[in-house]
Amino acid sequence: MSWKDKIPEMVIGGVLITGAWWLINQTYVINRGLGSLDAKVEAKLSEHSGRIDRIAAALPDIRIRIAKEELSKPVETAVVVLDPAKTSKGKWLTGVVVMDATTSTRSTYLVPVKGPQDREIAWLASGAVVETDPDALSFKTLAAFSSDIGTPTPLPSYVQEQNSYVLRKPSAKFTKVFEEVLRGRSTAGQTGSIPGDVNTWEKLAAELTKNPDQYTIKSKP
Repeated sequence: MSWKDKIPEMVIGGVLITGAWWLINQTYVINRGLGSLDAKVEAKLSEHSGRIDRIAAALPDIRIRIAKEELSKPVETAVVVLDPAKTSKGKWLTGVVVMDATTSTRSTYLVPVKGPQDREIAWLASGAVVETDPDALSFKTLAAFSSDIGTPTPLPSYVQEQNSYVLRKPSAKFTKVFEEVLRGRSTAGQTGSIPGDVNTWEKLAAELTKNPDQYTIKSKP
């Protein structure tokens, strides 16, 4: 067979070799591209993960700053909800004490409840507080803030922390709303005085802890 007769085979072979080389080259390019993409994705993930770690690391500092700021604000009014107590006549009462730091006075409302687990008055008192001052903070939150900054202020067991609140800026309608909530429910009320310096969270917690006889209702008829 002459070389002329082999031309078709040579052409076909050349095409096959060229095609094979193109496939090999494309596979190399694709693999290199995928490797580069993997590297870029890995870098992005690493960068994103680093950002998350930095944010997570910063959160405790942010919480501490918030805690310090909130605890430094003056207390104007505190609404203290007491645990229900059984009277000498076998009835159950709960107490709600409104402490006004600006006038150094306190008003105590005694309200009948169905039993030790009855939280209706506690919820009503909480609702009245939040309605008049959306920025009010619960005793539970303030106690947690105190722990965050390393100065825990434990509260006496007779106080319902989650339903008791500190008002920063009580509105003029606070007394009206609060009285409407307790109107027809309170069977007795008392007024008294509080120390003139009970205007911070720390001093408020200390006052409730040191003078339980002035706030508990165990001895009430």
